[in-house]
Amino acid sequence: MKTIECDMCTSQMSLTKTMKSKKGYKVRRYKCSICNFEKSIFGAGYYDDGNGHDAEIRQNVDKMYKQQERNNL
Repeated sequence: MKTIECDMCTSQMSLTKTMKSKKGYKVRRYKCSICNFEKSIFGAGYYDDGNGHDAEIRQNVDKMYKQQERNNL
């Protein structure tokens, strides 16, 4: 199993919760025991720092890029 390091203090994070997103992807919530930083890791491979806004933007950009690729064929 892959260990997750904290983005703030680089110590090892522990798994606190496993859930599913709206689309059915597995979401894992990790928390650092030293600095209490929390991070979600989505089954699609996107990361967020609590609110998921950055992950949503990345997903939308990926969708637009893929659509543009299909249009250019």
